[in-house]
Amino acid sequence: MREQFSPLIPAPYGAETQSDPISQSASLKNNHYEIDYIAMLQLIWLKRWLIIATIIVFTLLAGVYAFNAKEKWTANAVLLSPRISQLGDYLELRREYGLVLKQPVEPTQLSEELFSTFVTFSQLTDEKMAFLQKSDYYQKNIAHLKSPEAKQALLLNMAETNLNANAVDKRLKISMQTDSAATAKQLLDDFINETNKKTFAAVNTEFLNNIQAKVNELHKEYQDIIFDTNTKRDSDINKLQSDLSIAQKSGIQNPLGSDLISKRQHTDLDQKQNFMLGEKILSAELQIKKQSRPNYPARYFQIENQLKQLALLKQKNADVQAYSYELTPLLPIQRDAPKRSLILLIGAFSGLIFGFSLVIVQYIIKLIREKVR
Repeated sequence: MREQFSPLIPAPYGAETQSDPISQSASLKNNHYEIDYIAMLQLIWLKRWLIIATIIVFTLLAGVYAFNAKEKWTANAVLLSPRISQLGDYLELRREYGLVLKQPVEPTQLSEELFSTFVTFSQLTDEKMAFLQKSDYYQKNIAHLKSPEAKQALLLNMAETNLNANAVDKRLKISMQTDSAATAKQLLDDFINETNKKTFAAVNTEFLNNIQAKVNELHKEYQDIIFDTNTKRDSDINKLQSDLSIAQKSGIQNPLGSDLISKRQHTDLDQKQNFMLGEKILSAELQIKKQSRPNYPARYFQIENQLKQLALLKQKNADVQAYSYELTPLLPIQRDAPKRSLILLIGAFSGLIFGFSLVIVQYIIKLIREKVR
């Protein structure tokens, strides 16, 4: 829009002009402060090649940046808790332990335990740093770094920025961002596999520790039964030897009374009267007692069988996948950065703005110079 002003229009040749000199002077003075937009547009048109040149220069600079900036590619995966069918041999092994120890196994609970542990490991910064530190990608990026502090800072930044694991609604979303699509996918696959190994090792170690604690309890009970049985056997032998010694010293060869044996069988005989059974019977009982094995209770054999089965199960190996895929890691097909088309567009627009600004500044400078004159 052009600002309102009254330019001086010369009168035709020979015509008389009636004008107020004061008004003419005020009008001329005001013209020094007015911007002639038509003139400015004419100047822009005259300087169009300058504007085009700035657009080209800025676009080229943007292109240099866009095609030389470090690329960013992100590989993604979405994980769920493992299905029961995926637990496979490990579930069967846990069930065998459960049968031996009479402890039922809940497959759903086992699946949730595995996935929960997997989620925990995947989100630990220390675990992510330990994984990245061994990767070729990290080693390549620290090749130009000299100080340990700079290397550590880069490693921490990668663990917190490039490798992300977020649990939402019983899903675990894991992403890995690197400078190439293939590297991003490979590192994501490797991270998931390594986390799975650590998860299984942690869960299985805890389980085996609990089993070992149960085995220790069984061993203790087993040893207690052996001790109690042998103690009772030794006590019985000592008592028979004592009764035999009394019978020998008393010269009693045969039972004193026909009802003693019957009372002995029905445990009605006073223990202090055992010597009255006579030397022959007591000697036979003592010999049999010494030659026979300890009379262990049924619990002794149950524990012995349990320990044997647990020892065999301990030799078995099983593996498990602590997750299932909702979205498997795929090779990224769209680059995160740089957005080359957008950068070129911004560069061209910036060149246009700079070109217009340059022409307008030239026009204003021209006006100021005319005013000074």
